[in-house]
Amino acid sequence: FIAPPKAQSADFTFAQTIPCRAVVRGEGVLDATASLTQLLDAIALLDSGAPGNGWTAADSVPMRTWLTKFQRWMLTSPQGMAESKKMNNHGSWKALGDAALAAYLHDPADLRTAVMRGQQLIEYQVKPDGEQWQELSRTKPWHYSNYNATPLCRLAELAQQIPGQPVAIWHYTSHGVQLLPKAIDYLIPGAEHGDAGWPHRKTATQEKTIEKIRYLAYYELHAAATQAGDPAAKMAVH
Repeated sequence: FIAPPKAQSADFTFAQTIPCRAVVRGEGVLDATASLTQLLDAIALLDSGAPGNGWTAADSVPMRTWLTKFQRWMLTSPQGMAESKKMNNHGSWKALGDAALAAYLHDPADLRTAVMRGQQLIEYQVKPDGEQWQELSRTKPWHYSNYNATPLCRLAELAQQIPGQPVAIWHYTSHGVQLLPKAIDYLIPGAEHGDAGWPHRKTATQEKTIEKIRYLAYYELHAAATQAGDPAAKMAVH
């Protein structure tokens, strides 16, 4: 007799715990949200019935049930609510995770709520010149500026999928500028010229690996070029 496999609990209650400290920490939610969109894309492909994938309703139905439970945990748990209050990259990834789950589960109300939260974050995070000021204060400002821009770009794409009420986050304007494309434009000198184009190293030796990780900005640049029609991003990717 082989016992059937058991599903993982639909929560991240004990993610990123600190040994010997019984404290609720929202930070572990980031471990889920940073990869959730790719996972949901893969499940959607399986759901589409691609020939020979072996994925059936016997797989799809319990998967959707699990994701519904996980969505509720993300929205109502102490950890999930704590991350929803974050105003930096944690909040950006949480808004994206909530939006992605809502989109996959055909939940337009929660999708809109998550998208509007993302728009508020862009207003707070991005200065008119494109600086993501909170991420620039970190020890690895290049990495975190890209890390925060990624969920904002993905959220902007999901915002266009709200049934009957798409939200044009790419074109959201404040202080006379479209903030999200401006944030991507700010990364272009670093993407094109490495260390020489990025003035925010904390020390002379810090982030010298920027030459090796310049590709980090390319997803954001392509998204800004194709989704927002941003001229600077178009020029950078050609």
